Amino acid sequence: MVEGEIEHTMEDDCVSRTYSAGDAWVDPGHVHTANSEDGAFAYIMFLGIPEGEPATEWVEPREC
Repeated sequence: MVEGEIEHTMEDDCVSRTYSAGDAWVDPGHVHTANSEDGAFAYIMFLGIPEGEPATEWVEPREC
């Protein structure tokens, strides 16, 4: 996280985690939600994307 704060929830455990400027974490590719009330700025790096495939794919969110 570069600036601001987000609330991040992964569908595998439905635990909400808050990340702030200076924090970093690994998302193992699960479906997740990330929300910011006041705006936030973060760098996101995708690893292991097969050539010609999209970096993201929309799926219906799970209710936690």
